[in-house]
Amino acid sequence: MSGPFVFLHSTHRVQFGPGCLSALPDLARAEGRRKAAILLDAYFMGGPLQDRLSEILKDFAPVFHAVPQHEPDTDTVEGARAALSQAEADLILAVGGGSTLDTAKAARMLLRNPMTACSLRFPRRQAPAARFQNPRSSQRQGPTIRWS
Repeated sequence: MSGPFVFLHSTHRVQFGPGCLSALPDLARAEGRRKAAILLDAYFMGGPLQDRLSEILKDFAPVFHAVPQHEPDTDTVEGARAALSQAEADLILAVGGGSTLDTAKAARMLLRNPMTACSLRFPRRQAPAARFQNPRSSQRQGPTIRWS
C-alpha cells in the first residue's frame, strides 16, 4: 500500500495504512474534537502502540479501554459501552482487529439508543440496516482506526 486508505460514510471516517496514526491530531482538530476514547485490542495494551497513541493524542486527554481478542460477546460490548459513556469523549477510536472494530460499532450504537447488547438481535425475516454491516476486518493489514 503506497498511502493511507480513507473511507467516508455519513459522519464516520475509516482510515488505515501508512501515516494514519500521525494524522490523527490534525483530523481531530479539523472535526473540532476535544476528548478521545480509544478502544484498543487487549494485545496492544501497555505496549508501544498504546504509548504512541497516548503521545500522539495527548492534547485530547485519551482514555483507553481494552477489548479482549476473539469474537465479542454481550459483556464485552456492554463493558465498552460503559467505558465510552464514562469517558464522555467526542472522539471514539477503535484500534485493532475485527473484534475491536465490531465491539466499538456495537458499543457506540448502544450509547445513542436505549437498548442492551442482548437486544441487538434481528427478527429472522428482517435484515439489519446496511450501516451495521461491514466487510470482514480480519482481511485488512496493519492497525485499523474507526473514527466517529
